[in-house]
Amino acid sequence: MEALEEFGLSRYESRVYLILLSSGIIDARKLSSKSGVPFGRIYDVLSSLESKGLVQKQLSRPKKFLAVEPKLAVKKLLDFKNKEINSLIQKAGKLEENLNHLFNKESDQSLFWSVSIGEDTINSQMERLAATENELLSYSGLKRVKPSDEYTKTWINEFLKITSGLIKKRVKIKILIGNNDESNLKELMPLLIPFLDDLAHMEIRVIPEIPNHFDIIDGEKVQLKVSNPVRPEEYFASIFVWQKEFAQELKNKFNELWKNAKEFRIGVLP
Repeated sequence: MEALEEFGLSRYESRVYLILLSSGIIDARKLSSKSGVPFGRIYDVLSSLESKGLVQKQLSRPKKFLAVEPKLAVKKLLDFKNKEINSLIQKAGKLEENLNHLFNKESDQSLFWSVSIGEDTINSQMERLAATENELLSYSGLKRVKPSDEYTKTWINEFLKITSGLIKKRVKIKILIGNNDESNLKELMPLLIPFLDDLAHMEIRVIPEIPNHFDIIDGEKVQLKVSNPVRPEEYFASIFVWQKEFAQELKNKFNELWKNAKEFRIGVLP
């Protein structure tokens, strides 16, 4: 029953379909008795199951019903869920537009912060980055780059997928890579190859590594990425801060670093 409910059936619909499967041809009154669904509701439930393609009806007196075989029923349920999803996708753009009319983007000098730790860190970082509308300034240090390391591959791959999507939305992107060892950058190359076209539209520079990693989103939101002291190549936590004043101060710092950074191009090390 739980599985059927996950596929979109109500509790009564799930119960009635299961009884139909085991009972074969049956009329509504017996079906109500066996399933425990009140007789006053049984025809509504059967009608709903029929509309989903899970029940066949015989127009006799009394009417009799037969469950559609499981192979076809599961396909029907998937088709039904897909129609629901497609309908939501079509409405999503309009919903976002309407919600944006209510969304207060002016944080002024007020401060909001939240913290993500452990396994939630990457997902939280990427969700915030994906919401960028105009400009992303990002700094990440590379103490140790190992293309074979799963965390490194996952983080870089997710970051580049997000930034590639932002490029298509015409978001301006500047990335600073903190690195003290050029051999690390050579090891980074295989991870960048799938994103060459999009990387060409990003500005990327390299500087000597600094301790604090961060992203500045639209000049008013900041992500502070906290390295794991045990495994420095991983992020232990992410602190999200929404305050324009702090974001602007950090942006000024980013611009200072940017002026002294060396250009990074794929295949051409600084």
